[in-house]
Amino acid sequence: MTFRDLPIRRKVMAVIMLTSVTVLVLTVVVFMVYDWFAYRGTMARNLGTTASMIAEGSTAVLGFQREDEARKLLARLKSNRHIRAAALYDAQGKLFARYPDEAPERWFPAAPEKAGHQFAGGALVLFQPAYDEGQELAGTVFLKSDLEVLYERQRTYGLVAVLILCGAGLVALGISSTLQRHITGPIRVLADAAEKVSGQSDYSVRAEKVSGDELGLLTDAFNLMLTRIQEREAQSKQAQKAVRESEARKSAVLESALDCVITMDQGGRIVDFNPAAEKTFGHRREEVIGKSVAETIIPPRMRQAHMDGLARYNQTGEGPVLGKRIELPALRADGSEFPAELAITSTPLEGGAVFFTAYLRDITERKRAEESLSFLAAIVESSDDAVVGKDMEGRVVSWNAGAERMFGYTAAEMLGQPVARLLAVDRPDEEVHLLEDIRRGQTRHFETVRMRKGGQPVEISMSLSPIRNVRGEVIGFSSIARDITERKRAERELQEGRARLSGIIGSAMDAIISVDANQRITIFNEAAVKMFGCPAAQALGQPLDRFIPARFREAHRQHIEAFGSTGVTSRTMGRLGPLSGLRANGEEFPIEASISQIETAGQKIYTVILRDITERLSAQERIEQHMTVLREQAQMLELANVLAKDLHDRIILWNAGMEALYGWSKAEALGKIVPELLHTRSPQPLEFIRQVLFQQGHWEGELVHVRKDGRPIHVASQWVVHTDAQGRPVAILEVNNDITERKRAEERQAAFAKLGRSLSAAASASAAARVIADIADEVIGWDACSLHLYLAERDLVSPVINIDTLEGKRVDVPAAVSDQEPSPIMRRVLEEGAQLILREEPYEFAPEAVPFGNTGRPSASLMYVPVRLRQAPIGILSIQSYRPRAYTQDDLSTLQTLADQCAGALERVRAEEKVRQLAEELEQRVQERTAELIAANQELEAFTYSVAHDLRAPLRHIDAFTRILHDDFTEAIPAEAQRYLENIRTGSRHMSHLVDDLLNLARVGRQELKRLPTPLSALVHEVLTDLKRETEGRTIEWRIQPLPTVECDAGLMRQVFANLLANAVKYTRPRPVAVIEVGCQRQDGDTAVVVRDNGVGFSMKYVDKLFGVFQRLHRAEEFEGTGVGLATVARILRKHGGRIWAEAELDKGAAFYFTLPGLDKSDQTG
Repeated sequence: MTFRDLPIRRKVMAVIMLTSVTVLVLTVVVFMVYDWFAYRGTMARNLGTTASMIAEGSTAVLGFQREDEARKLLARLKSNRHIRAAALYDAQGKLFARYPDEAPERWFPAAPEKAGHQFAGGALVLFQPAYDEGQELAGTVFLKSDLEVLYERQRTYGLVAVLILCGAGLVALGISSTLQRHITGPIRVLADAAEKVSGQSDYSVRAEKVSGDELGLLTDAFNLMLTRIQEREAQSKQAQKAVRESEARKSAVLESALDCVITMDQGGRIVDFNPAAEKTFGHRREEVIGKSVAETIIPPRMRQAHMDGLARYNQTGEGPVLGKRIELPALRADGSEFPAELAITSTPLEGGAVFFTAYLRDITERKRAEESLSFLAAIVESSDDAVVGKDMEGRVVSWNAGAERMFGYTAAEMLGQPVARLLAVDRPDEEVHLLEDIRRGQTRHFETVRMRKGGQPVEISMSLSPIRNVRGEVIGFSSIARDITERKRAERELQEGRARLSGIIGSAMDAIISVDANQRITIFNEAAVKMFGCPAAQALGQPLDRFIPARFREAHRQHIEAFGSTGVTSRTMGRLGPLSGLRANGEEFPIEASISQIETAGQKIYTVILRDITERLSAQERIEQHMTVLREQAQMLELANVLAKDLHDRIILWNAGMEALYGWSKAEALGKIVPELLHTRSPQPLEFIRQVLFQQGHWEGELVHVRKDGRPIHVASQWVVHTDAQGRPVAILEVNNDITERKRAEERQAAFAKLGRSLSAAASASAAARVIADIADEVIGWDACSLHLYLAERDLVSPVINIDTLEGKRVDVPAAVSDQEPSPIMRRVLEEGAQLILREEPYEFAPEAVPFGNTGRPSASLMYVPVRLRQAPIGILSIQSYRPRAYTQDDLSTLQTLADQCAGALERVRAEEKVRQLAEELEQRVQERTAELIAANQELEAFTYSVAHDLRAPLRHIDAFTRILHDDFTEAIPAEAQRYLENIRTGSRHMSHLVDDLLNLARVGRQELKRLPTPLSALVHEVLTDLKRETEGRTIEWRIQPLPTVECDAGLMRQVFANLLANAVKYTRPRPVAVIEVGCQRQDGDTAVVVRDNGVGFSMKYVDKLFGVFQRLHRAEEFEGTGVGLATVARILRKHGGRIWAEAELDKGAAFYFTLPGLDKSDQTG
């Protein structure tokens, strides 16, 4: 049995029970959910406090990498049995220490995550960053706690909630049983009377009134209703008779109506549905009576609008469609929609009710006709052609967008106007003749010219058609015009192009012949007529074979077929090889041909361009004859270095002198390109030389060539153009003479001139030695080079440079011993002078021949010369080569000259190095003393930093635990004890500020300066922004002048302004209007930055104590502070190389001045 069918007494009991239990359950659930989240927050805060304490105590541990102390710090967590794991990570995110120590690494994240807490995996996980005093990240604390306390609390609350629910349920059951009897008794009496009336249709039955409450009133109303029903029953019988008669008349009208007539009540349900509606919608009347009109005949997308309109009428008595004729879609039984015309009337009934009658007509056919007209109108309107309608008088009745674009007139300008305004001046009667043709019913198509709005002519293609009415009478005509201006222009350009092409073909100097796919001649230009001696009239239509010698015709046909199948459009001159043509008189002659193919209208056309090369071949024969003459002439010049080359630089003559000069034999040289064979280098481009040669007939100059053995040589070259009998160039004669030795002497002279300048700039012995080695390589050349200084007082040699060539690269080879006795060869050089050693293969190593780096490859040629100063040797210079007989006595003399010239420079450099060595030793001693002072200062600063840092952790613990006592145990602590706690917190905070200032002071001494261009004005404005909260509610007049940009550490300099401006704000607090100035001024000959205020000031007799640590000139009760700020400022400025001083007068204000390096030079303001 469902709840709806239960007796009312059970329903009442169920409602009371359900309400009571639901309220209790919701209350318990809300409480437990609230407690769940609230206690989670408490756990997170407690764990966060623990993490903060650990983070505060761990910054020193992390900063000094004290792993044992870190483990001890984490071991304190053993007192909290719910913390399952803890860890410390350093600033780089690496695991530094963990708790418990025996826990595996997988318990801990590989790297710290984002700061904060999260509940995951049945545990509370928290990451807390640890910052040092400079707010730089020192490391991260990781804590992981279980949720056992939370789960135990929820289990306890759950058990209590179940007991409360059971007890409350029993109480509610008793109360509901008692109350339901008082409520359901009178209802049962009323229900019995209603059952009797409905069962017997006896409206004379009356219910007994049991109580005077609402149920008693309901009983009276029920009895009164029965009385009225009894009266109206008699009246309804009379009315029913009249209704039946009216219904009969209405049915006759509805049955015969052609339109759909549908009646519906005020709720939108169908009351009547005539036969026309059945036919139109496909529904039978009995199927739709009582159904909603919206669900039956209205498309789904419009049903909501119908319901809204019906609701509006029921509320206001006004409907949006009543009394109107509208068009809208309707829905048939098969789901199809059709357009309908609708009119609705309302008929009021007694009692305020209303019924509606809808008259509906299917307008599908009418809509189709309208759509056809709209479609045609859209086509006309969107057409690019001009579509114009005109009456029989020639006036415009329609004018589409295409006409507007074509003629420039808008529809408003043309409608009703005669079309004659478009006619060209030279065609005034054209429209009259067209109208006559139209009246006869004729259709015309023609091309003509019309005028645009601006007077420009437009060429058009026009079609005219008569327009007839339903009786077939011509009532007007339409014209469709298309702009053919561009097409006409293209046709004219095509004709002009054809004419130009015909002129080109006719005037071409080469023969141009076109043939079709059957090799029949279609074009035979004037040059072809002259070449073959055949008139064009006789050649056109003839096969091309007529002009090809018989022996080549078959090969020609095969070539054309192969070319046509490749798809290649053209082949250039000479690609087809040597060919022959056949003149009309039977004479053969040599030709050169190129061919192209195109395809048009599916047919291939081949075009051949032919050139008669009879003259060219004759010229080549003449050139060969001249070359023979040149060769004969060259036989007489065998003693000279002569070559001849054609106009393309290809060698055609190479005599014995050239073989001896370059090493290339005649067979190897002939046919080669001269610049490629000899690797010609020239101070001028070769193209420029050729240009001068052909303009003047000769050229001479210097070139660099490369011999066959790879050795470069300098030559003095003379070129002469050789011409034929007609004076045309046919070859170039070139005579080259070796001037390498002369160039080498010039280079040697230039190198010695450069040597003096380079040695004067050398700052060390090795630099001077490298200059000497470079000059020796430039004037002589070497594979290995060394320079040793001779220490005569100790009879030792000291190596300066050892350079060898390894795998094609110059490499410095470190000496095995710094000072050593001279080798036998060196001793001989010191005693006897320069030595030249030339060794023949095969040879073995000798002590003087072993190179410095490549010990597996002995030197074949060696030279040793003494470096002499006033005839006394001060060093030994040696160069070596791997090539046999690489050096001569001349080279040895050159090397000795080089060594003598550099002796003075080496002695000077040695003296300078000795002075520099003494200066470096002195500098080293100064640095050592300075380092000792810096180390002592750093140890003092480290001690200060460590002591201050170790004080911070206990202070923060005191503050944290007193805060926990104050926040969590306020009610349990007496008021006096709370006051003591607040005093403890105040003292710890003051001490913490003092420790922070000490740490800041120590950090200034340890921090390395990062000097960058810094606008001081920007720093001042940043500090003023930070001071806004401290200056709220005060009247302060700021006088800030522009400050320059200087090289300084921006962070430290910002701290200077922060201390000075914070002091100015603090000590002007008693003033109703504080005045604080920041600017620059000249002070004692220097430019200084000044910060001035009108505060309480101080006595100048205490000014010496002002910048000391812990020195304060005012009591703490008057102005807060630690006495460290100005000491920090002074240390920062001293670290920058500046200074600070103060001027003041008691109760009249103070001014602080400071200087910085570069403050006088800077002209930029920040």
